[in-house]
Amino acid sequence: MASQADYFAEVNPTSREMYHTAMAFIVIDTLVFGLFLASMYRQRKRQRNKNEIGIYFLMSVAYISVLGNALVGVLLVKIGGVGRHVAFWESTDPDTFTKFLQLQTGIEIIYMASITAPKIAILTLYLKIFTDRLARQLTWIMGVILVMFLLSGLVLALALCKPYEYKWNKTIHGKCGDIMAGYRWISIPSIITDFFILIIPIPTIWKLRVDTYKKVGVLITFLTGSLGFITAIVRCLTFYTSNLFSDPTWLAGKTMTWTIIESSAYFICACLPRLRPLLQLFLEKTGVISVVANTWGTFTNKSKGTHDGSAHDMSNENRGSRPGDNKVGFVEMDELGLVSSNERTQCSGEDEFN
Repeated sequence: MASQADYFAEVNPTSREMYHTAMAFIVIDTLVFGLFLASMYRQRKRQRNKNEIGIYFLMSVAYISVLGNALVGVLLVKIGGVGRHVAFWESTDPDTFTKFLQLQTGIEIIYMASITAPKIAILTLYLKIFTDRLARQLTWIMGVILVMFLLSGLVLALALCKPYEYKWNKTIHGKCGDIMAGYRWISIPSIITDFFILIIPIPTIWKLRVDTYKKVGVLITFLTGSLGFITAIVRCLTFYTSNLFSDPTWLAGKTMTWTIIESSAYFICACLPRLRPLLQLFLEKTGVISVVANTWGTFTNKSKGTHDGSAHDMSNENRGSRPGDNKVGFVEMDELGLVSSNERTQCSGEDEFN
């Protein structure tokens, strides 16, 4: 049987993994946000009458939140004692465990904002490009549900302990509810909303009378959100496979790692569809588009005989010979009928994806 000295000397390797994960996503999230801003700036120059204050606000909140998650992850290792047994800190430095509880309390608030803002940003994209009545109604319903989810999560975090300070200050008189149950159950509605956000665009897109490869290209654009869905499930399972509060500083590394990954996944997924202007510029400069378009045109002409034209040709017929239109895998939303210029003046899918 290990001695107390050996027990106190143990360091959980998940703490190091969490630290490295946090540092990596600080860089990745910042890079993605920078690309997002650059892409939106390029888009705004081409569509000067656009008003994108809402999306800038949502994505700024999302970035600050995911950055906050990662920074808390770093602080949990540096000053919060994650990686050592709680008994070690209670015996040697009780203040470290108090700092851990304070940081843990902060992450409860930051986490709710970090997973909600990117989802709402995705829904604003749906409203931007879909004219289908049912799809728009479902999008609005999901938006209301997400706001309610955010508010309920914040209320839960603030109301679990009375007084609130008792969450980290155990020297005062107070009591807390089942915090672990709160951590577990808050993940369930989040996963459910993810699922419905993913399936909302599928029926509308699949009904389009266009080539299958175009449908797949658009679906892939929207289904990038499945990355957040998957990480949310994994994070949820970590709370069900361990009792975090049996030894908080020892066990927090794994759950916090997935908290950082999940929120960053949502953020990146919300940014990706709006990075197309930069992707388009890159593909044009490197000549990839010409190669793909020519290859696809050759393939379709051979397989169909008389063809209406490749994606590039069709773009030129419909809108003039503009380089960069209707790139393979990223079909213009207005061309597919997802946005009607009569219903939303100067607010076509091209606005969002070019």
